[in-house]
Amino acid sequence: MKYKILGLQEIKFPNKETGEMIEGVKLHLVTEFEEDYIHGHTVLSQFISNKRFFSKVTVGTADRLLGKTINLEFNQKGKIGDFEIIETPAK
Repeated sequence: MKYKILGLQEIKFPNKETGEMIEGVKLHLVTEFEEDYIHGHTVLSQFISNKRFFSKVTVGTADRLLGKTINLEFNQKGKIGDFEIIETPAK
């Protein structure tokens, strides 16, 4: 599904089970659904772990994604399985 990135939030926290520090970025997204029961925009916030998506986004370099449109794929747990940047913002 396509989303536009409106905001980014750097996050760092310890894993409750192992104590390992988890770092990543929470994406704040907006989209327009073409469904009969939704009018206007819907919003979503999703966490992206540096460990899993280091080649695509890392803390400190995520700002390059602001304003861009991405296509998100979700796994069976409802978390981001993969994403692709599909559009750059107009200048």
